[in-house]
Amino acid sequence: MSWPLGWNVLVFTLFQVGVNVAYKWGTLDDGRRWWWGWALGSALNAASVFFITRAYTLAPGQTNYVFTACIGLNFCAVSAALWFLFRDRLMPWQWVAMGLVLAGVVLFGLAARPEEASRPGTGGPDRSGMEEEP
Repeated sequence: MSWPLGWNVLVFTLFQVGVNVAYKWGTLDDGRRWWWGWALGSALNAASVFFITRAYTLAPGQTNYVFTACIGLNFCAVSAALWFLFRDRLMPWQWVAMGLVLAGVVLFGLAARPEEASRPGTGGPDRSGMEEEP
């Protein structure tokens, strides 16, 4: 994963942690602040879309890897953040599952072929032999 691509995936993941922390915070205190948690979480979620879209742009032909990295890291980071900040309970097998998800993201990334993704025309259907319209 290149630095700009990795940076966008990381920032997307951090924004998603903020989204879920805001939503969880909004449910505390008998739900009296739910609107504020929802508004903050929704604003962060809208901002995070920029970074995942940018990551897709930086990895033509590898959107499956970008999706896997973003969602896998999001799952693990949000679970760990909610455990740390709100003391949400995680059972030992859930920690093992998070480790397996991270291992899956790494294996998926190792299987990605950046040299193929950087070639023009690998991000969409094969258009060889098709004539351009005037």
